[in-house]
Amino acid sequence: MFDHATWPRGSRCGSRRRGSPTWPARQKKIVLETSHHTHHVIGTDAQDPQKIDPDSPRGTLDHSIMFAIARCIQTGEFHKDRAYQMTQAEKDELRALMARIETQFDQRWEDLYHDQDPNVQAYGGRMIVTLADGNEVADEKTRANAHPGGDTPWQRPDYEAKLADYTRDLVSDAERVRFIEAVNGMDAISGDDLATINLIVDAGRLEAPETRGIY
Repeated sequence: MFDHATWPRGSRCGSRRRGSPTWPARQKKIVLETSHHTHHVIGTDAQDPQKIDPDSPRGTLDHSIMFAIARCIQTGEFHKDRAYQMTQAEKDELRALMARIETQFDQRWEDLYHDQDPNVQAYGGRMIVTLADGNEVADEKTRANAHPGGDTPWQRPDYEAKLADYTRDLVSDAERVRFIEAVNGMDAISGDDLATINLIVDAGRLEAPETRGIY
């Protein structure tokens, strides 16, 4: 769950509902016990101040578990686009909350991370939340709910819904249907037809960048 590559984009985060503006302020401190990768690469051991700055580029925030946790607490979800669309007030609140989150290496989660048995391997962690009144709330999760080994594994309709969400305003409904049908027939197509397993973006949807970079 906490590996940036397996973070459940577009998922609900826990049971908190939207419309609870006092919830972020109730978090005095949050500690995530997790694997070396999460702690060192996307956690506080990276010692990267940009990872707790909501004004950082999206590519940086996408590699920040502090941002992911804080944004989930703030909004009750983590969506690939909405998570990065913030008002200034939300940024101010988020900055304060991210500064109260830290990660800690835990050998148990490291062992689970590298376990070769897919039924055991896990990318999760244990979270301890200290509330403003001094009470603590702790829980752990080995895998994202949508993971095949998670609490509510995704089925085909879930993945198709995610495809529709991620390609909205980029490809036509007809092109999306064509792509899914092509995928359904993969076991029978020839090597020459593999190129059909590719979504074609609608003409006019792509825009030339105004600046040039290393990519």
